[in-house]
Amino acid sequence: MPAIDQCEHHVILALQKAGWLVTHQPFPIRISREEGVYADLRLQRISGITNIIIIEVKCFSEKRSVLDEFYHAVGQYLLYRNALVLKQINVPLFLSVPMNIYDTFFQRKMVQAVIEDAKIKVVVIDIEQEVVVRWVD
Repeated sequence: MPAIDQCEHHVILALQKAGWLVTHQPFPIRISREEGVYADLRLQRISGITNIIIIEVKCFSEKRSVLDEFYHAVGQYLLYRNALVLKQINVPLFLSVPMNIYDTFFQRKMVQAVIEDAKIKVVVIDIEQEVVVRWVD
């Protein structure tokens, strides 16, 4: 089982406040007996139509540099998105990031270019207030 990110509980509370229900924590994506990965969360919201999303939580801890955390986040996101395609799971994948990281590091031109080029969907979380700040599609 993968490790739980330090801010994952806050992200879950923020998403629950926004009307989402955690159905899997983590969400296994098995390609074969030998291949598989675990995204952090699978969530569902029923509001006339059932919406399902998968979220990879990144807290950008101080154990590594922000750039190193970003490298890791982008790699995981792309791997998980491709695993979903291989399994024919047509569910949007989002990268969850703390608001302070989004408002600073994610505003850099190079980071914006990577996000746009890789078509990474982002959900921004105010970790202290435990609320969803924005969805970037």
